[in-house]
Amino acid sequence: GSYRFGENFETMKTIVGSTLPLLQRMSRNKINYMTFYVKDKSSL
Repeated sequence: GSYRFGENFETMKTIVGSTLPLLQRMSRNKINYMTFYVKDKSSL
């Protein structure tokens, strides 16, 4: 069980590592808006 979880975690890190540059390339305004929107919703 725990070995498989570790394997999945490594895969997740790889996926996140490969999508991060794409997210950083997105418009800053869009990211800021999304962050603000999420914070606004979570504070309700």
